[in-house]
Amino acid sequence: IFSVLGMIAAWCLGREVSGIQGAVLSLLVLLVATEYPLFSKQIMGDLPAAALLMLAAYGFLLMRRDRLYALALPIGIVCGFAVALRPLMALALLPVVIHLLRNRLWLRLLLCTLPSVAFISATFLYNQSVFGDLFRTGYNYWTAIPYDYPKLVWSFDYVTINLGVVWRYTSTPA
Repeated sequence: IFSVLGMIAAWCLGREVSGIQGAVLSLLVLLVATEYPLFSKQIMGDLPAAALLMLAAYGFLLMRRDRLYALALPIGIVCGFAVALRPLMALALLPVVIHLLRNRLWLRLLLCTLPSVAFISATFLYNQSVFGDLFRTGYNYWTAIPYDYPKLVWSFDYVTINLGVVWRYTSTPA
C-alpha cells in the first residue's frame, strides 16, 4: 500500500514541479532505484516514512502555491505518522513551519506541529515507562551492541577507525 502511495506521491510531486515529463521521470526514478522495490517487500518503516514524506511535500507545494492554509493540519497529520515511523522525518515539517511563521499563521502552525509533538511525546513516554529512559528504544534487546546509548553511536573513536578503513581501501592498488 505504501509503495503505491509513494509512487502516486512521486508522480504528483514531479507533475507539480516539472509537468508531465517530471511526473514520468519521478516515477521512473522510484522504479529504477534498487532500494525502493527492495524495501517495498520488507516490513520496515523506511518506505512508508518516505511515501508519507513525499505526500507531505506535495501538500506543502499545494499549500504554498495556492495559499491553501487549511492543508496545514493534514500535512501535520501525515508528518506525524511519518515521525511515528522514523523520528528523523520531523525535519519534513521545517519548510512548513518556516512558511507558516513568515506568514504569522500561529493557529495553523500549532495545528501543523501538534500531531508530530503528540507522536514524539507518546514515544518518549513509552520509552520511559518500558526501558527506564526517554532515549532508550529497546534496540539492546535485538542487537549485540546496545546502540541506543548516544556515546556508542556518536563517538569520535569511530572517526579514526573509519579513516583507517578508508586509507586501507584507497591506498591499495585495484
